[in-house]
Amino acid sequence: MRYLIDSNLIIDVFQRKLSNSIESLENILADDSSEIFYNGLVYTEVLRTMLDEEQFMLLKNAFGFFTWIDISQNIYKETKKFSRYCRSKGLKVAKGKCELIDMIHFVTAKENNLILLSRDGDMDKLEKCYTEFKMQNVF
Repeated sequence: MRYLIDSNLIIDVFQRKLSNSIESLENILADDSSEIFYNGLVYTEVLRTMLDEEQFMLLKNAFGFFTWIDISQNIYKETKKFSRYCRSKGLKVAKGKCELIDMIHFVTAKENNLILLSRDGDMDKLEKCYTEFKMQNVF
């Protein structure tokens, strides 16, 4: 399977050392057919949280096990349209507003047929809204 990893899962594993996040990631990594992708936003989000230089280097090197995926102009345009659609439907996530960065991760995963690995509880709301959005854009 192919996945896009969100920064919150990486931070949970490396900084917070949450056992359920560690177990989830270990299970995916144990499967030789799994491939994990990350984008520039995830890379930046994660590394900016590292204050300890040793941890920073450890985490920076860990990205070498994942595959880089670009946020194309098409992804950006699709994210803007999807964001407008969600707002028009009154979707409220992330304490009343959806963070554009989360939407970029979500759309990147969707447009590249990747499963989003995220600890963000708002992804179910985005999933429902995205299905409606895509159906509306088909016609």
